[in-house]
Amino acid sequence: MVQLDASGLAVSLEEKPKQPKSRLAVTGLYFYDNQVLDIAANLRPSPRGELEITDVNRIYMEKRELSVEVMGRGIAWLDTGTHDRCWKPVRLCRRSRNGRD
Repeated sequence: MVQLDASGLAVSLEEKPKQPKSRLAVTGLYFYDNQVLDIAANLRPSPRGELEITDVNRIYMEKRELSVEVMGRGIAWLDTGTHDRCWKPVRLCRRSRNGRD
């Protein structure tokens, strides 16, 4: 989750918070410059034992180099983190194009 100030600058990032500070989800579409290689090489595993992309984004935020694009109405984000979940967008598109599943 990302929290923005009045000017749209990211001021807070949270990975799977129990009580989010914001309604803005980070959807997982990222574009990085070459410094991400050094940033990623220096990451340490989180308490969950994983390297977190949120930690990469937090470093960019702390350097005031994180740009966040808020997607407006009509944009859908679907979790495709598993093979089974990958079928949901396929069914949604098929239903949209053909009027059926």
